[in-house]
Amino acid sequence: MDKKRILWIDGLRGIACLCIFFHHWLSAFFYAAIVGEIQYVHTSNLMDMKFSRSPLSFWANGNFMVCIFCMVTGLVLTLQIMQVDHKHTAKVLIKRYFRLALPLFAVSAVVYLMLKYSLFHNAEAAGLSASDWLGKYYTTPISWKVLLKESFVTTWLFGRDTFSTAFWMMNLMFFGSYLVYAFGIAAKINKWAGVILAVLASLVMVYMNQLLMLNFCIGFLIALVMAKSKKKISNILVIPGIVLIIAGAWFGGFPAYAVPDGKYMWLTLTLGNYGISLQTVEHGMHIIGATLFMIGLALSKPLQNILESKVCIFMGRISYGVYLIHIPVLFSFGCWFFLLIFGYTGNYQLTSVIAFVVTMAVIILLAWAFNSLVEKNIGKILKKIFG
Repeated sequence: MDKKRILWIDGLRGIACLCIFFHHWLSAFFYAAIVGEIQYVHTSNLMDMKFSRSPLSFWANGNFMVCIFCMVTGLVLTLQIMQVDHKHTAKVLIKRYFRLALPLFAVSAVVYLMLKYSLFHNAEAAGLSASDWLGKYYTTPISWKVLLKESFVTTWLFGRDTFSTAFWMMNLMFFGSYLVYAFGIAAKINKWAGVILAVLASLVMVYMNQLLMLNFCIGFLIALVMAKSKKKISNILVIPGIVLIIAGAWFGGFPAYAVPDGKYMWLTLTLGNYGISLQTVEHGMHIIGATLFMIGLALSKPLQNILESKVCIFMGRISYGVYLIHIPVLFSFGCWFFLLIFGYTGNYQLTSVIAFVVTMAVIILLAWAFNSLVEKNIGKILKKIFG
């Protein structure tokens, strides 16, 4: 495989981040679309509640998108470490931490100041949307000691999410990244050593009920297959690829918070007879879905071409910024703007559409600025230090 970046993977990562934002938007203003309970409904035909149990919800299913994001990370980091000279391995491992932690610290510092000057409006918006989730965060000021501790230690080791409810995943990304690096280093010595290590780690993760970590292991294995393959994708594989993507989307649509119904309920009850919990079924469904989705995309060149478009590549480039800032922006500007527009229109659905489009545009603009001014400069500094 060519050592250049796999562009469609970058595009997929960008789209996954936008889907995670949309999941959080629904959690804030259409909570019934997430938990499937009637007291949170904001549509006359219960469409939001029905959406929570529909296979079509896969693209707004935050946990499914997290699985894809982790799998993509495992794939990309495997290809990266496989191309690094042995003498530079230690530098790559150290650099990874600072590339993640320093941008997060920058965002957390801004959140610290926003809390200090009461710039969040999620509590007021939660009074209108009735979202229990929206009203829980950013309620009290935080000390600078907590800012430093969480930015550089506890967010990574324990998944603390004081500065953003999305930061729980940083713990997963931190350990998953270094797990994949370990697989990749072993595979450079002997391919089968890396595979065996990944399989053993997967068994340990299942035993410890850390199922989301399996996505990194699967991403590693997919990367090995892709690295070995030197042939162009045959057009004959497009249809099987699309079938796998559709199947992956169905698995990915399994409700993360709502009580399942239909065939999802049948699966839950059937597996429940064997002592498998609902959360385990949910994680398993999303992991299977993400795996099928990724393999399907790897076989479908036309869909890869879409993900390699300039828009998708741009979104991939700013994806870390989008992930870091989307919650603070949603809970501050997004909620403020929603309340402002609702005051003029008095129409909840119309307000939601207008506020969503404007808030998403603001997030993309700020993420672009964050990438240009913060991430790139951090990258330059780290390059000077570590080479």
